Amino acid sequence: MSDHLPGRPGLIRQINRTLILDILQKHGTLSRADLAAHTGVSAPSISRLVADLVEAGLVQEIGAGRSSGGRRPILLAFNQSAAYILALDVRPHRVLGVMSDLAGEALLTDSMVPSRLGDTLPQEVLQFGRSLLERAKVIPDRLRGVGAAVPGIVGPDGVVSLAPVLRWYNVPFGQVLSELSPTVHVENDVNALLLGETWRGSTHGASHALAVIIGSGVGAALMVDHRLHRGRHQAAGEIGSWIASAEPPEGPAGSDSIPGLMGTAPVTSQGMFEETTAVTAWAYRWRGSGRADAGLSQAEEGALVAAFMAAVQRGDEAAAAVVRDVARRLAVVICNMTMLVNPEVVLLGGECLGARRVLLPTVQDVVNRYSPYPVPVIPAELGDMSMILGVVRGVLDSARNSVSFVT
Repeated sequence: MSDHLPGRPGLIRQINRTLILDILQKHGTLSRADLAAHTGVSAPSISRLVADLVEAGLVQEIGAGRSSGGRRPILLAFNQSAAYILALDVRPHRVLGVMSDLAGEALLTDSMVPSRLGDTLPQEVLQFGRSLLERAKVIPDRLRGVGAAVPGIVGPDGVVSLAPVLRWYNVPFGQVLSELSPTVHVENDVNALLLGETWRGSTHGASHALAVIIGSGVGAALMVDHRLHRGRHQAAGEIGSWIASAEPPEGPAGSDSIPGLMGTAPVTSQGMFEETTAVTAWAYRWRGSGRADAGLSQAEEGALVAAFMAAVQRGDEAAAAVVRDVARRLAVVICNMTMLVNPEVVLLGGECLGARRVLLPTVQDVVNRYSPYPVPVIPAELGDMSMILGVVRGVLDSARNSVSFVT
């Protein structure tokens, strides 16, 4: 990058400082001469830019490097502790909160169980986030931003237009979280999972990837040429809303009707793929009851899922049979999706991994037998941190895209 680009000098300095930070995070310790070679910016300009970053605390001088014949160069490193990010993973049965540094290292972790879903939950999450900030003793000037992963469709303005498992419809969640920081990034949970795993986990370095999450809800994310594909209405990958049946099944109607986003007739939740594929459906089927007639609270439903996963892990054949049946149907969906996007890897995440011993071999077997281009199906390896790291990455990228990362 030349330091003679047209535009306001202040803007170009901000862009060049952000470029230096990106390079230091990617390559580790470098000298000023190394930075000039990587960026194409002149040596005098590099010296001025580095001085700004050192003064701001974003870059540290960590000692002298090897000499190539002259004076030993001073090595520079990105200071990941210069600022912090509050990351939240919002689920029906639990909200996970992590205070992270700029490299995604967790400094404080806690969780809460929502008292109820629906309109009151955003304020409950806000209070939880505020308590984390107070306990971490992070001053406002050192809070880079706040991010959250939610199981639903999220607009660029942070409005969650559709999250049935949270009972959220057109909830301005980003606006709520802006009480904590002016920089807010709200992300779909599967997108966050894929971002986190591609940054630090099992899909690291992948350029074309498909992620499928199965928990209280079901969703997918697509990465094409290293970029998330979001779609016109930010709804790409919402396979939980795929119509499994145009007519609701016999018996009591589902507890929810999903409003059509474009004013179309609503579809009952029982007509959706999610109703038979989410882990709650596995657990109810194992127990021998339907969700509509269960009458369980959120906590009781979570306990039922935990009991089901424990049964799978101890070798309960009835529980394993449920997993194998769901896995075969899921594998057909994955086969179809791989032919649409042709990924190099398929990532599975969510509560379903509690049954990975039965789930993964069954899915892989069906994919290998029926897909013309079999693809490895692998588990997310970062656990609860997958979505948290994806949220941290999203906050950093949103700040970087707005050229505010170093201001």
